[in-house]
Amino acid sequence: MIEWSKMNVSSPILISFSLISIFVLAVVSFALANSSASNLTIFTPDSSPYGLTFGEWTSKWWQWFVSMPNDNNHPLNDAKGCPSTNQAGPVWFLAGSITGYAERTCTIPQGKAILQPTLMQECSTAEQSTLKTESELRACAVSSASHFRNIEVTIDGVSLKDMQKYNAVSPLFNVTFPDNPIVAATPGPSQAVAAGNWVFLGPLSVGPHEIHRKGESIDFTGAATQNFAQDITYHITVK
Repeated sequence: MIEWSKMNVSSPILISFSLISIFVLAVVSFALANSSASNLTIFTPDSSPYGLTFGEWTSKWWQWFVSMPNDNNHPLNDAKGCPSTNQAGPVWFLAGSITGYAERTCTIPQGKAILQPTLMQECSTAEQSTLKTESELRACAVSSASHFRNIEVTIDGVSLKDMQKYNAVSPLFNVTFPDNPIVAATPGPSQAVAAGNWVFLGPLSVGPHEIHRKGESIDFTGAATQNFAQDITYHITVK
């Protein structure tokens, strides 16, 4: 069970930082027997990869995700592989699936970190006009994320443990929704806050890799938009 309730909803990032982790890039390094997954680096929410906080990177992911119109080329609808649209900088973004299930084969350039959500929710003024303040947007996102359950991630066949430690809430960020947006939002500029469970990998070694992630959002109050599942497999070649 994801313990979002332990996060301070009034704080800007909702992540508890130790004095050490404020100044030191916190990563989790796994020495794995499988040579293709050796020296795997996983960034944690108290780290600042490539000069931005973890939360700021999740904001960038959301800006990328919602900036594209809802068509066959949108990453959520793309059954072909890793979208190259608007991919710039040191981090490559991956998305889920509109159907909840996808198995994709694709190529990612060498040296790119990879950021993808296992499950995520975002609240914006363009989607919910009754939300006016940062604290209201943050409370909305955290409440939505509190329904996340049964999150599992494997990388090259090795399961990650304690997935709740990869929960993160973004700072307030600006976003512009296009015409025909991928979410039910009024086109145009908006402010938003996002909450999710994320897999943020350092650059993978050259060659083949497999990332599998799944999880569910379950709301027993019957809110339909809070009930969904994701089961996504990426067969990735780094070259």
